[in-house]
Amino acid sequence: MIEQRPSAITRLFDEMVSTSRRTGKFSRRTLRGGARLCVLATTDTILLVIWCQHVKPGEKDVETFRRDCRVPPSASVDRGTQPNDPTWFYVRYRWQDLP
Repeated sequence: MIEQRPSAITRLFDEMVSTSRRTGKFSRRTLRGGARLCVLATTDTILLVIWCQHVKPGEKDVETFRRDCRVPPSASVDRGTQPNDPTWFYVRYRWQDLP
């Protein structure tokens, strides 16, 4: 059986969660394609925001992030635009992350 390595997004997300929990602040990264990820993680909740400029995040991209960031089906989700800059679109997930 071939062992599957975590994707680059999974590794990045795990690092961002760890950083956010340690600092108590948002962890932010800009990806090669221009999308931005923001993570805020407390002891029991994770907030993940995916930002894209000028275009709404595509369903295929959103599904990839959901899978690679292990977003549970029970996560709340909402979509919108940046209030101060409507050229930025986001998808935001929030879920309980209990030990």
